[in-house]
Amino acid sequence: MRYIKRNFVVVLFFFSVFLLGLSVYKDYGVSWDEMFSRSTGLISWKYVINKIVPGKVDNITIFKDEPGFDKFINKRHGPVFDMFTVAVEIIFKFKSIRNVYLMRHLCNFLVFFLGLIFLFKILKNRFDDWKIAVLGCMMMLLSPRFFAESFYNPKDIIFLSFFIIAIYFLIKFIEKPNIGNSVIFSLVTAIAIDTRITGIIIPATTIAVYFYVKYFKKENKLKMHSFVPLLTYFITLLIFIVGFFPYMWDSPLKKIIFIYKSMSHIHFCAQVLFNGKLYASSTDLPWFYLPFSMLITIPLFYILCFFTGIIFFFKKIVKDKIKEEKYWQDYLFMFLFFVPLLIVIIQKSNVYDSWRHMYFIYGPFIIISVSGIYYFLNLCKGKVKIFYIAIIAVLIMLTGNAIKMYRYHPFEYTYFNCIAGRNIQQRFEVDYWGVSYLNALEYVFKNDRRDSVKIWFNGHSHNKELLNSFDRKRIRWFVYDTSEFKMKEFSDQIQIKNLCGRIKQDCYNWNYTFRSKENTIEWLNEIIRNYKFPDIWLKNSKDKKIQLTREMKILFEATGDYRKYQLECAQGYFSPPNERLNRLLLEITYAETPKSSISAPDYFLSEYKWHIGEYNIDNEYYSISNDRSKFMVAYKIH
Repeated sequence: MRYIKRNFVVVLFFFSVFLLGLSVYKDYGVSWDEMFSRSTGLISWKYVINKIVPGKVDNITIFKDEPGFDKFINKRHGPVFDMFTVAVEIIFKFKSIRNVYLMRHLCNFLVFFLGLIFLFKILKNRFDDWKIAVLGCMMMLLSPRFFAESFYNPKDIIFLSFFIIAIYFLIKFIEKPNIGNSVIFSLVTAIAIDTRITGIIIPATTIAVYFYVKYFKKENKLKMHSFVPLLTYFITLLIFIVGFFPYMWDSPLKKIIFIYKSMSHIHFCAQVLFNGKLYASSTDLPWFYLPFSMLITIPLFYILCFFTGIIFFFKKIVKDKIKEEKYWQDYLFMFLFFVPLLIVIIQKSNVYDSWRHMYFIYGPFIIISVSGIYYFLNLCKGKVKIFYIAIIAVLIMLTGNAIKMYRYHPFEYTYFNCIAGRNIQQRFEVDYWGVSYLNALEYVFKNDRRDSVKIWFNGHSHNKELLNSFDRKRIRWFVYDTSEFKMKEFSDQIQIKNLCGRIKQDCYNWNYTFRSKENTIEWLNEIIRNYKFPDIWLKNSKDKKIQLTREMKILFEATGDYRKYQLECAQGYFSPPNERLNRLLLEITYAETPKSSISAPDYFLSEYKWHIGEYNIDNEYYSISNDRSKFMVAYKIH
């Protein structure tokens, strides 16, 4: 009877979570990464179909505008989830881009939901208590940022989920190392790695844990047959990694090394607002950026439980209780949390957008936090009043999280705990995903009932696709803001490093090695010469030599003294010709840069003021603007 009751409660809990996801997945906007993720899936399938049936892909409309791998800058990103969602899109013949993104949101959540199930299985295996296991899943679910991002974060949440699943099968493999468990574990590991290359930590950890548990802990002698499961794991792992990652099909070893290098040292230099200071380059962030970001965005109760778990962990070591049969798992969870975090901090890896690149360690964090609650409750079992007070306190804290999430919905991803202090929007990034573009658009159309609404838009326009069909038809003007470019890339010395960072990123993307010293003018000139941009270089048809265009020759002469200096030292030499030169170099080097010669209506080229938070439905024009430190809000234009 107790077994039936336990199963009923567990099934009811997960069924409720499933229904919750179904009820809210339409509430969130489209994030920046979702556009690129869909392209990754389309290009990967285009490559696969071309391999199987050459020429067939040319007749499929959905692939028509997608480039090949050679011209795709995101080819190093794992495509497993993206290929799956594109397959769903093709099989069910989604014709509306709105339905495509809503389907992706639902699939994103379902993967997170699957991760929750395996988190339950890990906790149930470790503590042999289904109530503690459900508690751990509730803590994960009631983590405001993680719940919200489970719908629109197609990389970090997906990797977190498969990382948790991989941990479970790692434990099963260690407990029972046979061929079957080896193959299943290698399959899950490959999916994690092909989602994010950081998953390489799983096989590295497997080796250490395998030998610790099987030999050092049990003091067994090495035997050849004991290596068979481990060897099977690594052989099948390599097969699955390459098989699920079409980009690796040609020269897999070379591609694996390239992807690992490029993803280990991200050269994209983002602006980051951190603790009230705007860092123009994410490479200049202080070493404590990651741990502090975690400290202010995880519910405070979880943090207290986490440190309680660490205290009990060391207490058991001191009391020499490490011979407990499953205690090695606690070492595993500690290792999977602290080691990746320390590696990133010590290597000064380029991270931004809070700590989303490290979300995968949140699974071990929750497990350690649950262990703190578990051991504390065991300590209080002899004291009935304290025991029940502790249980009530846990329930109150989780209820408080749920209430906050309900009040903030659909902005749970902007959650900060009390440690962050006041004036959050002026001190930390809030909506770096850009999903509240949708809410700003909805506000405009809710307050402006005219049949035609002109909108001046700055950001990714896919959020307009989530509007209802009536409001989409009312949009008369929907363009990107190109007239207000402020040459921000060159406004100070750190911004110059941003250009260098972008160049480095492109070097990895295109697998190009420069001869010149990094960050020098010669280095920049080599890029220009390599790509032979027509706006700078003019090919003489008579002698077939490359020459400067007349306009660029004048600019180069006017800025000759400035160009002698390394880029990091050039900030003191700004003048209108220098800024114009930099602007042209940027336009030519990066195709996505708005062109200064772009044609636009005169009223958009004239000066106007931005009034944050002020709305006027009688005004003719609205703008939706992306400010990383604020929500996307509607502004009126004067």
